[in-house]
Amino acid sequence: MEGVELAGVPEARPFAHDAPILLGGPPGAGKTTIGRALADRLGLAFDDLDDLVVAGAGRSVREVFAAEGEAGFRRRERAALVEVLDQPRRRVVALGGGALVDPSMRRRALDRGLVVGLAAPPSVLLERLARAPGARPLLRGDQEEATGGGLAARLGALLAARREAYAATHVTLDASRAVSIVAGDAARAVQDRFAWVAARAGGYPVRLGSDAGLGASDAAFALGAGGLIVLSDERVGPIWAGAVASSLSAAGRPLAGVVTFAAGEEHKRLATVEHLAGALLERGTDRRSAIVAVGGGVVSDLAGLLAALYFRGIPWISVPTTMLGMVDAAVGGKTGVDLAHAKNVLGAFHAPRAVVVDPAHTRTEPPAQVRAGLAEAVKSGLVGDPELLAILERAPEVALDDGALAEVVARSLAVKIGIVGRDELEGGERMHLNLGHTFGHAVEAAAGFGALSHGEAVAIGLVAALRVGEDRGVTVRGLATRIERLLARLGLPTSVSPELASAAAARVGSDKKRAGGAMRFVAVREPGDVAVVEWELERLSADLAAAASR
Repeated sequence: MEGVELAGVPEARPFAHDAPILLGGPPGAGKTTIGRALADRLGLAFDDLDDLVVAGAGRSVREVFAAEGEAGFRRRERAALVEVLDQPRRRVVALGGGALVDPSMRRRALDRGLVVGLAAPPSVLLERLARAPGARPLLRGDQEEATGGGLAARLGALLAARREAYAATHVTLDASRAVSIVAGDAARAVQDRFAWVAARAGGYPVRLGSDAGLGASDAAFALGAGGLIVLSDERVGPIWAGAVASSLSAAGRPLAGVVTFAAGEEHKRLATVEHLAGALLERGTDRRSAIVAVGGGVVSDLAGLLAALYFRGIPWISVPTTMLGMVDAAVGGKTGVDLAHAKNVLGAFHAPRAVVVDPAHTRTEPPAQVRAGLAEAVKSGLVGDPELLAILERAPEVALDDGALAEVVARSLAVKIGIVGRDELEGGERMHLNLGHTFGHAVEAAAGFGALSHGEAVAIGLVAALRVGEDRGVTVRGLATRIERLLARLGLPTSVSPELASAAAARVGSDKKRAGGAMRFVAVREPGDVAVVEWELERLSADLAAAASR
């Protein structure tokens, strides 16, 4: 294993069932002790990464440091962890405190493992470290007299230097408590499935499980926010916001209140953002606070934009409760509000700090809205996962099947997570996620916001885009008919009246992808193979209107 170097990041494995569980955190957090207890609870094998290094080197950690220095130890440590990650199987591995300091190694672990961070106050870490003086080479006090430092100073410097590495986890737990309690919390957490979204601010986890309150509480602990505002609309709030708020309070998180606003796309306006900002001010929300958004796509868009603007940016956690929110709106950090004549023209990129998804929330969503959200899942299949289309075609009543529903959510999220991680700011590939939206947004606006749901409009836009693609020789013949049949079986509209199509065509020019007299348009060659083409705007608008009204 010696001398192994990383050659880029291998393919990510979002929501993998067999990902190794990696316990990370600072010296003194109890990674080995808690790791053994966790492995016992789960009936899994346990490894300590230091022990794997020792086995490969044939000498102790202290001897490796003495003979090869820290650089030599890190090379061996990386090689051992690469082997763990490249042979995925469910086991528990305690990492060394510096194992994920290297950004490429950290990204590899987040993409292919399940990183559980253990955190504790410096005072707790110091107490534990003092019991084993000299056990950790980087904290030994050989120069203590000369520098005037001490263990506390060295630990403080180490924590500061590694802050970013210790913050990058799928879930972070309070390791200052008893081992049995921490191991129990970890055992519950790792029953969920996790993925990692790469982002400018370092990235964030997506948690797919069955207890959104627990997930939100864990995410809030990782943030360390000074006050949490649960934000929802008046439709979802009475059903789910209170339950999330209760979970936060029960876990001792600093809840500052629950704020709701009028439900519906027609309220996704700047006036609502201004109203909500005032409500936050009244509750003392400051830069140390965070928003927990509980609801569908409108809630995600509004909460994200509010978080981006409030005091020039505060963190937020997304808890989507609708199919649309789960498969699309909650992930990616694109936030925005509508104008009277155009959708999402005012907004900002402001990624959430965590996304917590529980597919069971859709049980309280009207079936028509669940099906509307599935339009975005169909889009995801067209853009990046042909097997997702096959799953939807085999199970047209997917909204009634919890197992299939969870799989559709996971696969849709995986497509978006991969694309967003490669192109967060929509400079290239992320534009693929706009498939069907150019005409869909125009139809939604022309019909009057609220007359058609976003998902229904996207369904119409998908069929129109595929028909135009076929007519222009870009899209494989027969795909438009295949998708039209699938959407119809899901109870979604696939066409509009000539009058509405004409009114929508007049609004296509308001799309953000317009460039002068041309439009950058997302077309599908075949499922999983997407192209962005530039077509003349006036003709494209007419062709889309004709295709949508056939």
